[in-house]
Amino acid sequence: LLVIGGVDPSSDAAQKGLRRGDIIVSINRRPAMSVEDVRAAVAEAQRANRPSVLLLVQRGNTPPRYVGVRISR
Repeated sequence: LLVIGGVDPSSDAAQKGLRRGDIIVSINRRPAMSVEDVRAAVAEAQRANRPSVLLLVQRGNTPPRYVGVRISR
């Protein structure tokens, strides 16, 4: 499991409602098991000139939900 440790309050992730303790299940429809998985997915999106990544996020016992998050260049 990959647990969010903190979210920059001025970031797109914060505006989309992500917060500390949320679990990233997948990124761009691939399992997110480590910070390196996230870094690799962001780098891949940047190389492809995509402005965002798609996270599958779970909070507590609620069903997971997809959230598109803009990435910085």
